[in-house]
Amino acid sequence: MARTQKQIGLRRKDSKFWVEDGLLFTKGHRIFVPKAAGLRKMLLQECHDTLWAGHPGWQRTLCLLKRSYYWPQMKDDVMEYTKTCLICQQDKGEKQKAGNCQQPYCLPPVADTYGGRTKKAHEYVKEWNVNAEIARAYLEKASRRMKKWADQNRRPREFKVGDMVMVKLNKEQMRFLRGRDKRLVRKYEGPIQVIKRIGEVAYKLDRPAWMKCHPVFHVSCLKPYHPDPEDPTRNKSKRANIRSNQLLATSAD
Repeated sequence: MARTQKQIGLRRKDSKFWVEDGLLFTKGHRIFVPKAAGLRKMLLQECHDTLWAGHPGWQRTLCLLKRSYYWPQMKDDVMEYTKTCLICQQDKGEKQKAGNCQQPYCLPPVADTYGGRTKKAHEYVKEWNVNAEIARAYLEKASRRMKKWADQNRRPREFKVGDMVMVKLNKEQMRFLRGRDKRLVRKYEGPIQVIKRIGEVAYKLDRPAWMKCHPVFHVSCLKPYHPDPEDPTRNKSKRANIRSNQLLATSAD
């Protein structure tokens, strides 16, 4: 049965919003969600955190929401929510290569000293110096060409003492697992605090006791941690760390 004018409310063909069954609708027959009573946060959780949603990226989360709901700056809210999801920060890698740009290769200048050598030795060393200068110039030029290509998919990244980061463990750093199933290992662990900068491209972290590896990590193994300032509960992991998983697996054996 067709709905009456009273049921669908006073709607004009050119209207962007209309009332239907006590709800405010907009284009695409989507419900307008007001910024009240945490409704938007509840919908974000439903379309991202639940088992059926499976923690998708912001594009997929936005697509799920846009099917039935609308509110202003929805895209910005979705991007912020997914960026501050601790599970996503632990389980997902970065699309763009992280870490500082490649350092150019440079040879030291050749010293033009010959001491008390004979004339023949002097000429030989002079010729060697000329060849070394040519080689050095060639290598520096080649290094700049290679650097240009190597840095295309990289972006410079720096951290300060006190920053919280997510750290990616390589195979050598996970030897303490003693051959346990690596599927228990998340891509990133953290958040962990930076306590010192080591040189240009490494940082010392205040790693937890269960992370039995050297505390200094190359910047390419780190990424910024993004907390949720409005909801502190989302900043605490409810999952066991690697060491706890290992102990559970050992006790099961």
